[in-house]
Amino acid sequence: MKKSYLVLLIILSIFSCKKKDVLVISVELPETSVISSNSRWGVVKYPYIRVRKSADLNDVITSAFRQGDIVKILKSTEFTTSDKGEDIIWFYTVLDDVEGWVTGDDLSIYDSREQAITASKMFN
Repeated sequence: MKKSYLVLLIILSIFSCKKKDVLVISVELPETSVISSNSRWGVVKYPYIRVRKSADLNDVITSAFRQGDIVKILKSTEFTTSDKGEDIIWFYTVLDDVEGWVTGDDLSIYDSREQAITASKMFN
């Protein structure tokens, strides 16, 4: 009787160790370039905006950005300047090889490049 239980136990052990089919699900996530929450992007709101050498409306204009351009914001002023009683926040921006200061009113600000790309499509 013990032998029959032992044989039954061995047979059950062998069949229970049989490899079963396992469902494998592969999930692919899109790449994201957002690694830092400090990264900000801007989309130019107006047909042309002036890019200045410093955060001052009276400083030299070095270039211009066009409506729908996507600029990376490298830094912003921690202060505001007053022009006719209005506060102006300035952003130091870069687009290709053009760097300079633009006013905050000229840009729509986004937390990621992907958001800025989506927003800029309404100008094309």
